[in-house]
Amino acid sequence: MRQFVSLAKLAILLVLLAACTTSPEQRIDEEKVAEANANIGIDYMRKGQYDLALNSLHKALRFNSDHVNANWALGITYDRLKEPVEAQRFYSRAAQLQPRPDILNYYGVFLCQQGQTAEAVSNFERAAANPRYAAPEDALANAGFCLQQSKRADEAEVYFRKALERNPKQQTALLQMATLNYNEARYFPARAFIQRLDAASTLNNESLLLGARIELALNEREAALGYLRRYNSGNPGAETTLQELQELQRQAR
Repeated sequence: MRQFVSLAKLAILLVLLAACTTSPEQRIDEEKVAEANANIGIDYMRKGQYDLALNSLHKALRFNSDHVNANWALGITYDRLKEPVEAQRFYSRAAQLQPRPDILNYYGVFLCQQGQTAEAVSNFERAAANPRYAAPEDALANAGFCLQQSKRADEAEVYFRKALERNPKQQTALLQMATLNYNEARYFPARAFIQRLDAASTLNNESLLLGARIELALNEREAALGYLRRYNSGNPGAETTLQELQELQRQAR
C-alpha cells in the first residue's frame, strides 16, 4: 500500500481544494481530492476509527469511484465491522480494478472465512502466479490452509508442498504439514516437519504442544517433556503435565 501522507498535510490540501471555484481556470482536481480522502480514510482505518474511515473513504469514491485503495480499504473496514455483504462488494471491486497480489490475498482470506473455498483458492492462486509478488509461498500456504479448514486435507497438502518448494521455511506450511501428518498417524514425517519449523522460527504454544504430542505418539517421553517445559515456561501458572497431555490424546481418539 502506498506510503501514507500525514493527516495534517492532507487536511490542508482538502481545505485548499474545497476553496477552489469551478471556473475553467480553477477546476478542482477530482483525482487529488479522491486520493486525499482515501489516505485520510486509510489512516483512520489503521487507528480503528471506523466511522471516520467510512466517511472519508466513501467521499473518495464520490470523486473517483474507481479508486483502488479506497475500495480495498472499504472492504477491510466493513470486514472488521462484521458486515460481509458490504465487505465483499468492495473487495471484489478492488480486485477487479487492480488484481494486485496483496489485494487478491486479502480478498482470498475473506472469502475463506465466509466459506467460499473455491473462490478463495482461485484468488490465492492468482496472487501466487503474479511474477511481481515477493512472497508467492504465502498465498500458496493460505490456499492450503483454506482447503484444510474445509476438510480437504489431500488438496491442502498439495498447496503446502508447493509453498515449501518456493520457500522451505514457510512457517504456515511447515506447521500444517506437521499437523496433517500427525492426524494421519504418520508420526515420523510429522516430527520432521515440526523440527524444521523449530529450526526456522520460535515455536508458539500450538506448535510446542503439537511437538509434545508427536513425541508421545512415538513413545519419546523425554523429547515430549522438552516441548512441554518450553510450553510451561512461556505460560506461568499453566504447568501442563505429560500425564494431562496423554489423557487429552486418549480423549481425542
